[in-house]
Amino acid sequence: MEVILDIRSYDKYLMGHLDGALSMNYHELMYYPERYLNKNYHYSIYCDSGVRSKMLSNKLNQLGYSTSSLGGYNDLFRR
Repeated sequence: MEVILDIRSYDKYLMGHLDGALSMNYHELMYYPERYLNKNYHYSIYCDSGVRSKMLSNKLNQLGYSTSSLGGYNDLFRR
């Protein structure tokens, strides 16, 4: 199963997000991923610029989660 995570602020999420994306707090995921994530799922993560999504994806992959960074929200529409 694939889950899309939007780690931008909740206000930005409300202004627009990818269809089906869940709003999640970057710091909560960075420090307590086991509270929110399942190692049987794949997570595609995006943020504002792509920097935080890349850092979070790298850390989660090191912890045994399956993730990929989609980059920055605005960049997703330029592809």
